[in-house]
This record gives sequence, C-alpha cells and structure tokens, in this order.
Amino acid sequence: MKRTETSKIILCALYFLMFLMVGFTMYMTYVTSDITLLQPIIMGIFTLCSSATGFYYWKAKAENMEKIRNARAKSGVQEVDMSDITSIPDNTTDILRTSLDNELDEAALENTDTIIDTE
Repeated sequence: MKRTETSKIILCALYFLMFLMVGFTMYMTYVTSDITLLQPIIMGIFTLCSSATGFYYWKAKAENMEKIRNARAKSGVQEVDMSDITSIPDNTTDILRTSLDNELDEAALENTDTIIDTE
C-alpha cells in the first residue's frame, strides 16, 4: 500500500479545519447575533489554507519537473536552456518595420487601382 504524502495530510487537515471553523462561526453568529468576530476568524483560516494550497502546488510542480527531466534523460532528449536568451536582436525591429511598411504601401497601391472615376 502506497503511503500518503505528509503534505496531502496537512492540506486535508487544514481544509477540514477551515470548514469546521466556518461552520462554527456561522453557528455562533446565529446563536449570538454578533458578527464582530466573523471577518478575522474566517479571513485568517482562508489565508492559512490558501498559503498551504500554494505551497502544495509549488511542491507538486517541482516534483513533476524532476520527473520530466528524468524521463527526458532516459529517452535521450536534450533539454533546451532558455536562460541564455537575453533579448531580441537590434535589427529585428527594423526588419519588421520595413516589412510592415512595404505591405502598407502595396495595400495602398491596390486601393488606388480600385477607385472608380465618376466624371
């Protein structure tokens, strides 16, 4: 039998605590008709659960990336390092601008050919 991860146990316990606190707060609000403690209690438990959920997904992402790296290493696929790409070459914007100007000039010429002389 596969052992359940500790992070899953903590996450489930926090979710259970969150639902328990929300239910208890709703019950006490109904009984006492006082909502002054409603916001801090519920916001505190939701903040705790959102932090735990973020940590859990960050941890799962790191584990999955490690699994992908191991699978690629076994299959012989090389990993591409994108960290050495620093910026767009300087002449790229000039090339794109020239290409766009040429297309606009051609479109303007095509439109002048279709103008009908009404005189």
